[in-house]
Amino acid sequence: MLPPAPSLPVVMRKVGRQIEDVLLALGPGLAGNPAGIRMGSLLPDDRAYHEAVRRLEKKGVVAGIVPGKNAYLRLLPGPTLNCPPWLRPRREWSRRWRRVWYILTYDVPEKEANYRKNLKGFIERERFGQFQRSVWVTFRDVRPLIQDLIDGAALLDFAMIFEARTALGISDERIVDQAWNWPKIHAGQRWYLAAMEKVNGHLDRGEVPREGLPDLLQEEMVAYRTAMVSDPLLPKALLPPEYLGQVVFKVHEAFLARWQQLARA
Repeated sequence: MLPPAPSLPVVMRKVGRQIEDVLLALGPGLAGNPAGIRMGSLLPDDRAYHEAVRRLEKKGVVAGIVPGKNAYLRLLPGPTLNCPPWLRPRREWSRRWRRVWYILTYDVPEKEANYRKNLKGFIERERFGQFQRSVWVTFRDVRPLIQDLIDGAALLDFAMIFEARTALGISDERIVDQAWNWPKIHAGQRWYLAAMEKVNGHLDRGEVPREGLPDLLQEEMVAYRTAMVSDPLLPKALLPPEYLGQVVFKVHEAFLARWQQLARA
């Protein structure tokens, strides 16, 4: 395990709140403070909580801490602002890997079954890999996200996160192989490629009328999402040798270009 390292986004959030406190304490007219709000009108911890809740909501999570009661998590249908990463996978594949794994482990009591269910759903959505039952891994620096879960949903009551360069000497390749359901991912991507081979054959033979193009586009987008939504989109250094995601994306891009030509014709 590595010693704790500071996360720049988390540090900058704290520094920003401290600067606001100083400016607010100096009096009216500073930092957009014409009313002269004084330091202490909004406690730093309160601000951290509300800011964390807002950021989590943008990621598709309703979170909160009710005084005297337990924290709660509820998943929304999907992120409210962010573009799904499978729509721009090249950016994910090209990310630099620092050769550090972030390992999240949690133990949520049975009485908090909804919290546990939604936490699991959220970290799956964030493309963590499940290494063991309640041990999840990712190559992404998720410390800002985990801090939001701590501030906005009391995650520290149930979980811990570690940085590691290795897990009991297990190779990176084995971690990747064990943490994600590659048979399912490969099967979905092979299915998409086979389906698109048939679609392109229909297009080659002129068997798709112009009025059928909108439906064809919708069907292709659904198929592409199905093939890519479970893909962790790892950096190139970690991709399995039999990985097909990059081929799927090339076929998807080629289809979109061809569809635009046909729609304009």
